[in-house]
Amino acid sequence: MTSFSLLNILKHSSLNKLISPGRVLGGRPVLTISQQRRSSSSIKPNHKVLYDGNCPICVKEVNLLQRANNGSVKFVDITKGRYNPADHQGIQYEDAMGALHVISPDKKLFVGMDGTRELYRALGLGWMVSFTELPGVKSVADNAYRWFALNRYWLTGRLGESKEEEDCDSGRCKIPNNGQRKR
Repeated sequence: MTSFSLLNILKHSSLNKLISPGRVLGGRPVLTISQQRRSSSSIKPNHKVLYDGNCPICVKEVNLLQRANNGSVKFVDITKGRYNPADHQGIQYEDAMGALHVISPDKKLFVGMDGTRELYRALGLGWMVSFTELPGVKSVADNAYRWFALNRYWLTGRLGESKEEEDCDSGRCKIPNNGQRKR
């Protein structure tokens, strides 16, 4: 019996030709992960990504994206240790917990789905950016990200694990405080 996986479909599809190594998509060449790793020895992190390490889905995506990281992106789990806004362009802990934040090399800040797009660009995944910017897809992706960010603790069954996470009223779940002072 033949099994069909996404990988098998991609091997035999025209999409494979579109995203094959050597092609240029989203203004960047498409590289295999091994090509990216070989070129990483002289690369210093130039993007900083602030993410919620208490969110299982967020952690899975970061782990997946780490495979494509050639050293150009520094991933910062803001739930580890004591978060200091001064280390992250003054971004308050509560704001950072509200959505993904990406700080570019020129100190521009990208938040939410725009942050995800900037992260994909930095990792050479321009084709993903192009897809999420298609007419009609962009607004759906932006709205879906906002909904996910507000409800990720409920979706992952993490609500109620601690006193700080118990409240999820009016469609917005409380985010763990990590010992930070409330504003």
